[in-house]
Amino acid sequence: MAKPITLATLGDLIEQGYALSAHCGRRECGRHVPLDLEALIDRLGAGHSYLAHDLAPKLRCGACGGREIGLTLHANQGYRPSASNGL
Repeated sequence: MAKPITLATLGDLIEQGYALSAHCGRRECGRHVPLDLEALIDRLGAGHSYLAHDLAPKLRCGACGGREIGLTLHANQGYRPSASNGL
């Protein structure tokens, strides 16, 4: 049986091979960029939560300065579906 993956912190994301991107919620901007997880860990610590209510208030859009930031978690890039599951 596979071990469950626990994702709670920025450090967990890196350890498990996940990525995080941010998008500006201002309609006139809409910028979308991948986040540098290593830089965030340097700034906030590996134990900081990656959840939007914890992380988004610490971010600002680099294009327009907006604070309405949304986050998207990107699945582990190392995932390979098995032949048995038909994917």
